Amino acid sequence: MESNSGQLDELIDNLVKSKNYLDRQVEFKTNYPNLIDTFNSRIEILQQNNKPTIKIVSSSANLEDILRIKAKAKAKAKLRSLYSFEVVCPINNIYKIADNCSAIFLFYLSDQKITPHHQKLIDLATKRNISLFILVKQEQSENGTKTLAKWIESQEYKQIYRLSFPFDDFFDLNSSQHIDLYLQFLINLAVEINRKFVCQHSQDIVAKVEQFFSKEKKSNWQNIKQLKEDYLQGKEINDYRQFIINKTFNKINQQQQQKILYLKQKINQSRSNYLNLFIPDSWLFEIQQLIDSSQIELVKEANGTYLYLTINNSEKTKYIHDYILEAYQYKITQALAFQWSKINHVYGEGGLNTFIDRTKAKLSEINLLQSSAIELLKIDTDTELVPQLNITDVIDPYCLQLNSRILFDYNYIQGSWLKLLIFVCVGTIIYLISKLYFGTGIYIGFFILIFQLTNILTGQNIKTLKLKQHQKDLQRTVNNRYQNLVRLIVDHLINTLIISLDRKNQAYQHKIDAISDLAHQELDRIKQDIDRLQVKQNRLEQDRIKIKSWFD
Repeated sequence: MESNSGQLDELIDNLVKSKNYLDRQVEFKTNYPNLIDTFNSRIEILQQNNKPTIKIVSSSANLEDILRIKAKAKAKAKLRSLYSFEVVCPINNIYKIADNCSAIFLFYLSDQKITPHHQKLIDLATKRNISLFILVKQEQSENGTKTLAKWIESQEYKQIYRLSFPFDDFFDLNSSQHIDLYLQFLINLAVEINRKFVCQHSQDIVAKVEQFFSKEKKSNWQNIKQLKEDYLQGKEINDYRQFIINKTFNKINQQQQQKILYLKQKINQSRSNYLNLFIPDSWLFEIQQLIDSSQIELVKEANGTYLYLTINNSEKTKYIHDYILEAYQYKITQALAFQWSKINHVYGEGGLNTFIDRTKAKLSEINLLQSSAIELLKIDTDTELVPQLNITDVIDPYCLQLNSRILFDYNYIQGSWLKLLIFVCVGTIIYLISKLYFGTGIYIGFFILIFQLTNILTGQNIKTLKLKQHQKDLQRTVNNRYQNLVRLIVDHLINTLIISLDRKNQAYQHKIDAISDLAHQELDRIKQDIDRLQVKQNRLEQDRIKIKSWFD
């Protein structure tokens, strides 16, 4: 018995060792306290009830007999020190009977049968390695069999020959010899029953350990699986990084480059709308019509008299260079707003706005990205500043004025007196020749002199012609210069749009890169969570093996 007591003490020591070991595993968030409670409960049970329990089981009709059997056993001090005895009558819950039980004595009368319900109890006891014995009392009745062998033969339970019968014949409760044999039988069973008692507790502890770790590992694995389903579409980390994140952002970047290239092409194509001389609303055509309809004005300045072109509108007359500065500043502002709106809403099936919406939809396929991260791409085009271009950044107003005038030459009057002298000489010669040869020269010469003198002195025709000629020259010169000016303005307009688009694209790319970084950071965080759960899974298996080894 000392060896059996030692086995029980060793079992308790292993329970304490297991409990202390689990107490030290604080780095993992597990339900080890639950298993520790199980160990504490089992330690308490073994310390309070350190004897095997023998259950005497029978139908309610035999209650008096099994109570006598229990009383006979408990009357012996030796047996009281070895076992605890319980009477179970009737046989209802077979699982409750099998719990905390090391041996079962099934008691029958000779006229009773082993029922199917009793057979289930026998099978359960065999499965749980519970020692089971059959005691049969002879009943003096017409249905009672005469011998134990006949009773065994009469049973329908086919496995009955595998059961243990302490006596070769019926058990006589009134026979002191039978009682003594029964009590001695129990004493002789002590070593085996105690071994099974310790073994049953060990097996039960191992079963609870296996059940606990199986549940924990399953729960932990479900957490890993749930993380992969929630964030990784069921894929592994590396596969998700390569085929979802990297592939998505590579495609977005490729589409972005194509979109920006297409928008730049559309911007450059709009150049022809401004510079096509054969389109009524083109800027070149408008400037030509404006110059053709201009008037001239003489302006005396410190260094001379200049001809300027003027534009007459409903409000007031303006010099053409002032008009151009004002009118084309307005045109530039309107053109930038118009083109920027097309870039955002029209070009390429909805412009940048539609492209951004499609990009956000594409990013939403990356499960691990929060909606707040995707909203980083949000661009409010209603409040977005339109690109600006100041015409004075393109041309200098003073230079424009200088290139919009010509010097008017008043020396034509001095030239007229020279012409008068020439005509007087010519007229005198004509007069002399006419008089010498025709006798009429005085009249011809006189009329010629009067005509030329009047024409020169008034100078009106010459001045008018000269002004008209200067006007045409100025219009032609200004037209050429202003067409170059319009081309220059359009070049700066296109460049402003492209530079603004590049800046917007750069800002957009920064946002895409930031979202990409967030996706990789989130993936790294999930990887850490999965790795931690995987380490926990491995640790659970190690702890299971370690603790189980102490009870094998």
